Amino acid sequence: MFIDSFGEYFIDWEFHTYLESGAKIEREPRIEWFKVDRQASQNYFNRFSGHRSIERSDGK
Repeated sequence: MFIDSFGEYFIDWEFHTYLESGAKIEREPRIEWFKVDRQASQNYFNRFSGHRSIERSDGK
């Protein structure tokens, strides 16, 4: 379980649905792996959970 910036709880499959439906990220069949890099994944999570995305200056 996770908590968003409004104090509401959500679970991982809700985020998975967002990635597949909202962000159109391809998913590996039958597993929880998505075809997205680490920074993009963090940015999608931050947007989904209502947090401001933080960009790193070193590109990692």
